[in-house]
Amino acid sequence: MDDPLARAVTETFVYVAAADGDLAAPELERFVAWASEQAPLAEVPRAELAARFGDVAAAFRRDFTAAESHALDAVRAVRGLEGAAELLLSAAGVAVVADGALREVEESAVDRIAEALRASSG
Repeated sequence: MDDPLARAVTETFVYVAAADGDLAAPELERFVAWASEQAPLAEVPRAELAARFGDVAAAFRRDFTAAESHALDAVRAVRGLEGAAELLLSAAGVAVVADGALREVEESAVDRIAEALRASSG
């Protein structure tokens, strides 16, 4: 998945989903279902979406801080692209409720994503 926006979407979703310290199967399922309907990811096979989710999730399990930094860098890299902010915030919003629970740490992750989208943009 070489598209920077597709990468940022995936990393955003996993970052928010992993913020509570637990990545559950419903979060993967929700990501694949949602992402397969989004323009930068619609042509990507579902198996590849699931694999990419798994790769990013593994990075968060290994070193959350490093993976968080990488995800926020991916967000910053696409912040000037038309429609990127809306798509990334949508991914974050879907991730917040993907496990059926709303947690403050997930909302904090969304806030950091929003800040990364605003950083040095004006």
